Amino acid sequence: MIKNDPDIKYLIDCLKLPIQLPNNVLVQKIITIIVKRYIKGNEIKVIKLLLFCSRLLIKMNKLNDARYICQEILKKENINIREKIIASGLLGDIFYKAGKIDMAINYNEKALSFALKTKNYDLASIAYHQAGVILLRKRKRKLAIERFEKSIKLCKKMKKMYKLGESYYQLGKIYEREREWNLALEAYYRAILFKRKEEDDEHYDPTDIFCRIDMIKNKLNIVEKPAIKFTKSIYQK
Repeated sequence: MIKNDPDIKYLIDCLKLPIQLPNNVLVQKIITIIVKRYIKGNEIKVIKLLLFCSRLLIKMNKLNDARYICQEILKKENINIREKIIASGLLGDIFYKAGKIDMAINYNEKALSFALKTKNYDLASIAYHQAGVILLRKRKRKLAIERFEKSIKLCKKMKKMYKLGESYYQLGKIYEREREWNLALEAYYRAILFKRKEEDDEHYDPTDIFCRIDMIKNKLNIVEKPAIKFTKSIYQK
């Protein structure tokens, strides 16, 4: 696993240093470190490390640095398709966070197209989810619902979690805005059920979901908690 790589801690420490340098200088330092340490190794591992650094930079809101790395990766001719999908997806996320929604849609569609053509359904499920998030910013709720549902369908088909819980959470918020209370409740319960233990709370916070559930139950005058039978039925669908 890349997270257990002995050099990752060193790279993370470098990224966390309060270095007052232009963005490109910081990125070049990161790339230099990686290339020097793996100059005799295979290029695939170097690209995986760069993608890992990109994710860290996104979390640190160093979007220009992350964008630079991902765009450099996409320029390489011998990059494998899976890494091309991941880099394109990360660029979609970067431009979304930067408020450049049209660019976000463009890169997200590239990632989704590559994933579907090559039957990388795990990455396709993530791309569908991200498409839904981006479309919500464009206020295209119906299209967003379609994308979230496609992400859910792929997750269930592969029996993998990926963005399953998070997609249900986003659906719940859409239905809540549309005052479709019962649909919102069902989506929120599933969001709690399918939340991955290792998933960051920045994606969706169970506390927020429970608050939303309580609010809806008050509107519907529901006093009792949902029965265990209901929870089990969720697994069966």
